[in-house]
Amino acid sequence: MAEIITKCRGCGAQLEEVGRKRQVTCPYCGTVTVFEKRPASEHEIICPACGTANKREFEHCVECGQNLYQNCPKCGTRNEADASFCAMCGLDLEKAFRIQRKYFEYLAEARRIIKEYQRIYRTHLLIGYAGIIICMILVLTTDFTSAGFTPTSIAILAGLFVSYGIMFYGNSKGQKYAKDEVQKAHYKLTGFDEFYKLYAKRNRITHYWPAQMVAGNKLDRFTTIAKLNVK
Repeated sequence: MAEIITKCRGCGAQLEEVGRKRQVTCPYCGTVTVFEKRPASEHEIICPACGTANKREFEHCVECGQNLYQNCPKCGTRNEADASFCAMCGLDLEKAFRIQRKYFEYLAEARRIIKEYQRIYRTHLLIGYAGIIICMILVLTTDFTSAGFTPTSIAILAGLFVSYGIMFYGNSKGQKYAKDEVQKAHYKLTGFDEFYKLYAKRNRITHYWPAQMVAGNKLDRFTTIAKLNVK
């Protein structure tokens, strides 16, 4: 019975993601290592990571916890975890999941930036609201029967002006932070600035980039933005 090998036959280096591949070229010595899958009975499924035989109704390997099945991101068909192509639609699963991982990388970065922007803005917003409330309390508790501006009325107007200024400043500071971070991310994530614009728009108008992998036209748009090969 053949064992699942996770090391290069040429130099012995540890190879990554061998579970879903039939042959892997070693990045260190160039040796092509062909991996064999252990045969299993009709009631068993072999873990692609450690080679342990599991019952087919199990979702995870009892030895290492590896997922034993994966759903096709295109048609939703349930495939074994080491399948290279979807049994129903023929989608290249390795490539599809590689794109999926890249999508989640973009999504996580956009969420981080939005979250920090909101933290900055809300902090200043709360300070501004607190100042406005204090000014309103002073208005209700102050006697303004005397004509003209008094030191108290001037202080209240100044307080309102400063409070609104803090709120606007918070929004401006948050937007500048987001703009700088998007620019930085663009250098490591191709087209991230365009992706972020759509993500920010989604938060206000429509749910454009969902938490799960996008499909159809949205997937095409993402791969175009990130300049990824999906063929």
